[in-house]
Amino acid sequence: MIASEIRGKHGDEDRLTSMAFGLLRYLPFDTGIRLLLRRVRPFSGITFPDLCEAVRVEVEFWHRHATYGEPDVILRLFDAAGRVRWVLLVEVKLHSAKSGRATGEEELDTDHPDPDQLVKYWQLLRGLDDVKAGATPYLVYLTKHATPPEEELNESLRRQPTMALGWLSWRDVWAVARQTESTSVPAADLARLLAHLGLKQFDGFTPRVWATPDRTTFWHRRGWFHQRKHWTPPRVRSFWEAQA
Repeated sequence: MIASEIRGKHGDEDRLTSMAFGLLRYLPFDTGIRLLLRRVRPFSGITFPDLCEAVRVEVEFWHRHATYGEPDVILRLFDAAGRVRWVLLVEVKLHSAKSGRATGEEELDTDHPDPDQLVKYWQLLRGLDDVKAGATPYLVYLTKHATPPEEELNESLRRQPTMALGWLSWRDVWAVARQTESTSVPAADLARLLAHLGLKQFDGFTPRVWATPDRTTFWHRRGWFHQRKHWTPPRVRSFWEAQA
């Protein structure tokens, strides 16, 4: 929560963003953020960039822009020569939908912030110095859904069809943390946190050993199984013989 505290961000989404990406930042790139980015589902038809040449990542929280606001996370991926090759903007949601949506009547104005939050952040992303210098931009929408929130994503793509847009679930973050939790304390903490919040994939039932109660009432009770009284047939004659 260090980043959210420093920036004065105290909402649930902000605290989770700070904790999750703060812990991911402590994992080796190959077993942390690289694995997470491989789980991005391209939604715009634009292929997600091949990150095989990326060797490290820098994480920036709440990049401030006077015009386009503060996206949650910007990831800058560097190659072996130290160049920024990819810039990924990650917009994080927990309980809410995207905060800005167009009515469908406004025309796209590339010179002003779009009312649709994802389109607005795409405008911000395209204007970053690293992107202008040749880095490949990509926008990732991270939500708690088990499947992509198609209505929100398609709504943004209708306004900006050329946007490179992908989707991640918080369950993907949990899955990445779960892979390395046995050898990494930050990964184990992150996996436990997301599991506690219910943001995990189904990983089977927890086996429980059934134990008989201390006080048994069926097998050891002196019930009719243990009766020692001899059974006496009734003295009614009609019970044994048919009446003539």
